[in-house]
Amino acid sequence: MLNYFYLFFKAMNLASSAGINDIPLVAEPKGEGIITDIPINYWLMPKNNRLTIKLFQPSEKPSDSGEAKVEAMIYIADPNSEFPKPGEVLAKFEWPGKGEPGTYPYILDMPFDITGPIYTSLWREAGRIESVTDEDKISILNLAEKLRRALLNKEAEKAYSLLEYRYTDEAWAENKDPERIRSVVIGQYHWMFGFGDLTADPLTIGNSEFAIVGDNRLVHVRHKNYHPAITLKHEESGHFFGIPVYAARIKGKWIIAR
Repeated sequence: MLNYFYLFFKAMNLASSAGINDIPLVAEPKGEGIITDIPINYWLMPKNNRLTIKLFQPSEKPSDSGEAKVEAMIYIADPNSEFPKPGEVLAKFEWPGKGEPGTYPYILDMPFDITGPIYTSLWREAGRIESVTDEDKISILNLAEKLRRALLNKEAEKAYSLLEYRYTDEAWAENKDPERIRSVVIGQYHWMFGFGDLTADPLTIGNSEFAIVGDNRLVHVRHKNYHPAITLKHEESGHFFGIPVYAARIKGKWIIAR
């Protein structure tokens, strides 16, 4: 039976980000508070996984660190529960610790072991990345731009083709039918297109930042204002849709892998 792994994260009165192997799966920079359970199967490596958390004083809502609280947990979901509920807990973190002052910044890097295999291609196929050259940045930005244009032009099939590796890995990791995933994603694109014309600022060398994450197998590119690489907005309704971009070098070629 396939295990379903989750990250539980709760943070109050401080700026925070949490994820797996330096991949920021959840971020809340304003200190407004967050509580969430995130499925993480397709982010997990076969071994040497780490819970990684960063805590900071919020810039927009200064607070006394004594008011700030953080809880995090990596767990296997109880198979008998309809909703995500901890079965086996693999890692647990609370901040501040008992009798400890809460000081900023705080960086957590906590290793944990997983039980059972996770079937994904990325960690077997991706080459290691020691640095991101200007040529690499241009190649990654070109991928992000192709995705941005496809979505702005309402080309659902083309947009999906740029993310096919990502979604195929997600299907394998969660024991789902890749064709079913494809149908759902394209349906979501058409729902999004139904709002009308969308806008999205392009990424450039000047307004983007790059981080090597995931055991040096992925490059996370995003706007310097921390917005996802593709942030689509519908001005009239105020709706916006964020699509993160993580690139990997597969067989010598950059692709969007997560």
